[in-house]
Amino acid sequence: MTEVSEALRESLSKLGRTVMALSAQLVDLEDREVSEVDDADVIVLTPEKADLLLRIGADLIESVALVVVDEAHHLEAGTRGALLELYLWRLKSLLANRCRFVFLSAVAPNIGAISKWIDKNGDAAVYNNRATRMRVGIYKTVGSGASSRGQIRYADGSVCELDVKPEKSIQKGICQLAEFLQRAGPVLIVAKGKRECEKIAKELESWLSGHDSLRSLNSDELQSDTCVALDASLEREMYADVELRQFIKSRIAYHHAGLPPTVRMGVERAIRERHVDYVLNPYFRMQPSTWFVNISYRHMNKLQRLCFLNKN
Repeated sequence: MTEVSEALRESLSKLGRTVMALSAQLVDLEDREVSEVDDADVIVLTPEKADLLLRIGADLIESVALVVVDEAHHLEAGTRGALLELYLWRLKSLLANRCRFVFLSAVAPNIGAISKWIDKNGDAAVYNNRATRMRVGIYKTVGSGASSRGQIRYADGSVCELDVKPEKSIQKGICQLAEFLQRAGPVLIVAKGKRECEKIAKELESWLSGHDSLRSLNSDELQSDTCVALDASLEREMYADVELRQFIKSRIAYHHAGLPPTVRMGVERAIRERHVDYVLNPYFRMQPSTWFVNISYRHMNKLQRLCFLNKN
C-alpha cells in the first residue's frame, strides 16, 4: 500500500492531484485524517479498512467516482477474498451507476469474468509487456550415486547445472536450489500454505548456517529505520519470541495473509530495500491445476529468480 500511494503521489502531483494513504488499522478516522481525506483526490486503503468505513457510514464513500481494485485475484483468496467480494457488492449497491470499477491483476486468467460480475457490460484487456525477463524452468536430479547432479531445464531448451551434489530430501533440496539461485539475486520460494512457508524458513536458516552460506544483516542494516520498525511491529503485534524476528536478521522472511497488515508492509519494505535474500509465500488455487502467488509482484520487483515447491 505504501509503495502504491508513493507511486501515485509522484505521478499525479504533476497534474495537481493529491493522494492520501489511510492507515491499515481497523479504527475510525481521526479528526486529522478526516480533514486530509476531504482535501484528497485519491485515497489508497486496504479492503479491510474500506469495509470498516463503509460499515460506519463514512462520508467519503458518497463522493467516490472510481474504485481501482489492485491484485483483483484476491477475490479467490479465502476469508480475505470473501470480505473483498462482499465489500465491492455493497459499494456497487450503494453507488449504483455513479461509480466506475477497474480491476487489476497480473495472474487472473478470468479477469473478463470478474469484470462481468461487477457489471454485465464490463470489458477486459490484457497487457503482455513485462518490465523484467521471465524464464520458466524445471529443476530435476539426474544420474545416481556419486554421479548425480541437479539441473534446471528451461523452456527455451537451455540447461543450468548446479555445481554441487544434490540433497536427497525435498526441503533440503529446495534450500540448496534457493542458495544457488540467490547468487544472482533475491529468491522467492512459493510453498503450499502458511505453515509450510514458516517450516521451510526455519529449515532454510538451519541449512544455510550449516553450509556457511548464511549472510546476516550487518549492524548498520539492523539499525536502519526499516528494520527497527519491522522488529518493533513483530514484537508489538505478534509476540516477542516470534521466529520471524530472527529470520529477518538472517535475511529470510515469510509473507502471507496471516500476518498483521503493518508487519506485511514492513516485510515488503525490507524486501524493496534489499534487506531480505529469501522470501517465502503461499500459493492459492483459482482453478483446477492452476496456482498463483498471494503477493503483489510490484513489491517483489527486485527478486531476480523464482523457486517453486509443490509438496506433492
